[in-house]
Parts: sequence; C-alpha cells; structure tokens
Amino acid sequence: MVKSALISETDAKFSESSKRPIRKLETDFKDRLLEAIAGEPVAAFSRRCGASESLLRGYLKNGNKPGVDHLVAIADAANVNIEWLAAGRGPKLRGASAHIPMIPQAVAPPASTFHIEDIERVEMTIESIEQGLGPRYAAMPVKKRAQLFAAVYDLLLDMDQKENVVKFIKLAA
Repeated sequence: MVKSALISETDAKFSESSKRPIRKLETDFKDRLLEAIAGEPVAAFSRRCGASESLLRGYLKNGNKPGVDHLVAIADAANVNIEWLAAGRGPKLRGASAHIPMIPQAVAPPASTFHIEDIERVEMTIESIEQGLGPRYAAMPVKKRAQLFAAVYDLLLDMDQKENVVKFIKLAA
C-alpha cells in the first residue's frame, strides 16, 4: 500500500515537470552546421565527414537533425565541439577553454589577454608536438596541424602529463 502511494506521488511529480516547456535553442542546427562547414563546398565536406551529400543538404535545407554517429563525424571533420554543434552551447572550437565565456567575434579581445595558464598550455602543446614529430610536423597540411594541436591541447589539461603526451605522439607518428 505504501509502495503504490510513493509511485503515485512520483508519477504526479513527473507528470507536472514534464509539462514545462523545453527551452528553444538560440540558433538552429542548420545554422551551426553552415557555420561549421565555413564556406567549403557541401560535396567536399560530405566526403571528409563520410556522410552523403544529400544527407548534409537535408540538414541544411530542411533542418533535419543528425543521429549521434553523423553528429560525431561532422564535428570531427569541422573540428568543432559536439555540444556546440548539437545545441549551440559551450565553445565552438575544440580545445577552446570552456571557462572563458564565448564573446561575439566582433568584440573578441586580442589574443594577448589569454590567461597565463592558457599561454603555458599553448607553449607546452607546441613543445610536445615538436618533440614528438620533429620536422614531420612542419610538413603536415595546415588543417592536420590544427587538428593535432587541438587534440594535444586538450590532452594537456593536466600539465604534468607532457612526457606521456610526447611519448604518445612519437608512438602515433
């Protein structure tokens, strides 16, 4: 008897909370996708992310939303955060510090206003990549270097791990 009363009370609370409206996102997925593609031809971007061109055009034209697999592939190809791509929350670019609030690009502060911890991590990222890859890093295409930089920057959140990150880069090379 007590158990059914608890279930009824829980159901009533759930029923009331489910009536609250879902907050509308500030921008639509198709707008963020267009921004992530950044002027690249849809056909070229579709090849890079492994999704069909018609699927991407459906996202852009009809506002269709991707499943998780396609969302991850698109975010990887565009080098953007999945949460930003899916919901417009958090920093757009991977490796961007989540504790720095997003500022509209027109009024973004100059790079010299980075926090000292960020500068140290940027320096450590560059050093780690150069130690791990040597001259091969300079020979990489710019887009690959940027993707590698973002990945290593994220790995170095724990700055005591530089030696392990360098070993990892050497093994992966």
